Amino acid sequence: MINIKKTEISENKKFYTDKNIRNKIRKIIEEDFFNLCYLCETHNNRGFQIEHFFPKGKNYFPEKINDWNNLFLSCPTCNQVKPKSINTKKSEEILNPCLDDVENAIELRKNNVENGQEKIKIEITSSEKNNYKIENTIKLLERIYNGCNSESLEYMKIRKEISEKIRIFEELLKIYKGLKLKILKKPYENKIIEFLQKSYNLEKNNIDFNKLGFISFKRQIISFKRQIIKDNPDYKEFEKYFD
Repeated sequence: MINIKKTEISENKKFYTDKNIRNKIRKIIEEDFFNLCYLCETHNNRGFQIEHFFPKGKNYFPEKINDWNNLFLSCPTCNQVKPKSINTKKSEEILNPCLDDVENAIELRKNNVENGQEKIKIEITSSEKNNYKIENTIKLLERIYNGCNSESLEYMKIRKEISEKIRIFEELLKIYKGLKLKILKKPYENKIIEFLQKSYNLEKNNIDFNKLGFISFKRQIISFKRQIIKDNPDYKEFEKYFD
């Protein structure tokens, strides 16, 4: 999960019903969330949905059905895997990436193979060890990434995508580290920065990275890539580009 700053909109648009306004609002939400699912950080290419952070059901928060601050971007997989009980009451709340500093509360890493399967390791980094929101968020991410307490197999698809993207990113770092001349390193440096930032103004590179297999994966899995940088002192220089 990554921190999100939602666009401020006028009061008369916070509760919307007109179809034209809905379409405009959706576009703003997609831009605010960098076209990423707020839970798994995959890119909006699979029919993403506008999700209600606090459920809109009549027994929960029907007044929030069109509340601007309650509208999030989610992939169908996470919407399907997420338990119905999430955010239905205070004890079931998870971290809100628009309000909570999720980037400094949880660490995400692709772990080594366990029992023949790769796992995503999720750890608390916040000093608030007994924070129920953090604990609930970790349980949810364990379900999404590792299939814990879930009958869905969709997590395998997500994890496979993450593994491939991490492999590409680590290969890019390896090439960058192996180059000695600054003029040769610069294009790779730019590409690494692009992969690490949520909002990146693309610089012109003189290398066709697509031909090399380093196809940009559109800001996906940012938290995983940033954790690789944090864990490796050799790449400390890139932390200043975290936005």
